[in-house]
Amino acid sequence: MSQIGNQAFMQRFVMFLNTASLPLAEELIAPGAVFRAPVSGHEYTGPEGYVAILHRLRGGFPDAVWHLEEVVGEGNVLVARFSVVGTHQGEFEGYAPSHRAVKVSAMNLYRLKNGRIVREFAQFDHLSLLWQIGVYPPPSQAV
Repeated sequence: MSQIGNQAFMQRFVMFLNTASLPLAEELIAPGAVFRAPVSGHEYTGPEGYVAILHRLRGGFPDAVWHLEEVVGEGNVLVARFSVVGTHQGEFEGYAPSHRAVKVSAMNLYRLKNGRIVREFAQFDHLSLLWQIGVYPPPSQAV
């Protein structure tokens, strides 16, 4: 895929991230694709699995919005850097809603085959998220 094609693919993927649309997921994600949820570590499969990951996130952050910051690619591999903003309005990982706004970074590597994602390796700044919702003191206040 060309760099222009990579950018267009990832823009469409961000549309999926922000809508959790199953038809979009089926267009972009292969049926046997494997995903490991970055926070829980649970493994999910296929378009339905990725939609389930997004629903778990939206349970705690119903207004979450993904922004594509950068994408690079070579061959069948794409790397995308995202920022995710939202408000902690529901229980998340057992933590009661803090009603705090958050902005978290994520960097994911995607393997594609026939124009669809077959594997994702996600790096989500979970520690920063926990600081922002008040689970841990920020670094300047830590002992």
